[in-house]
Amino acid sequence: MTEYANEEPVAEIDGHSVRAADLAEQYKGPAVVKLSHTTIETALACPRRYRYRYIDQLEPVSTPAAFAFGRAVHAAIAAAYGRQKTPMTAEEVAGAFAVHFAAANRDGISFKEGETFEDRVEKKKSRKKNAPDVEVLVPGLLSQGRALVSLWYQRHRDEVLAATVIGCEVFLRHDIDVGLVLQGFADIVEERDGKLYVGDHKTVAGWGESDEIAAAVSPQLTAYAYLCWKKYDRLPDGLYITVLKKTKEPDAFRYYAPARTLDDVRAFEDYVRKVAGLMRFYEREHFDVMNVSRECSWCGFAPLCLGLDGAVEMFKTREKKRY
Repeated sequence: MTEYANEEPVAEIDGHSVRAADLAEQYKGPAVVKLSHTTIETALACPRRYRYRYIDQLEPVSTPAAFAFGRAVHAAIAAAYGRQKTPMTAEEVAGAFAVHFAAANRDGISFKEGETFEDRVEKKKSRKKNAPDVEVLVPGLLSQGRALVSLWYQRHRDEVLAATVIGCEVFLRHDIDVGLVLQGFADIVEERDGKLYVGDHKTVAGWGESDEIAAAVSPQLTAYAYLCWKKYDRLPDGLYITVLKKTKEPDAFRYYAPARTLDDVRAFEDYVRKVAGLMRFYEREHFDVMNVSRECSWCGFAPLCLGLDGAVEMFKTREKKRY
């Protein structure tokens, strides 16, 4: 984690590279900056995306199915933790996913090509000569989600029931300086055998060595460790990610990342101060800034950047949250 925390955010402004530490000194309050691991990652990837998402408060008119899917997975896991006295069955956990995902679908979600809510039957060409086409059942997202959370619960039921749950979707906040707030929601904060654990749930298409390396130094997990340190006056003994692989062969497991030390979280606090300088600069000056060694990639706001016809109608302004 130390390598990430000491990494110097650098912006290219008017053709010159500027260190975030210099901007942090130049652009101190009074403007309030509320940061989370998501806002930090977004701003360092693309200041314009940060503006669209966090300043203009834009979001797609229709919720992408993948987002709704992930939220339903989170809701099902939270339901399992909430029923420790009368433990749920795997089928009931799957049912909790179905209820939340169906509600999201009624509210309006958008599917990518090939995605469906319900299962569907497709005809596949047979490899055998002169053989008739074969009908194949293609699982929809509803079936995939039910299978994933059911598998997760079967494998981790004992851990769920053994945990003393401090909370699911726990809001954590700390005022680092005047006008600088770090905040975020931890998916699960729990105690097991006298040890404090913070967990995050991720629905992914794949998981490999590169994902483990990224998770080991994840700023998200470091932010949770820092905020728990400030809220509970103790560092988490364990940080883990609940990995749910939404693949043809579903898989669910926990990945335990290295615990953070006091040096790690103190270095992270300094890093957040530097990023705050960049955020204040973006808000007061302009957002058309290119970060060094970061190339623009297609994202959900690309239609606005490209000025495509009808791009404005693709987004709506969400109500600002107050925490």
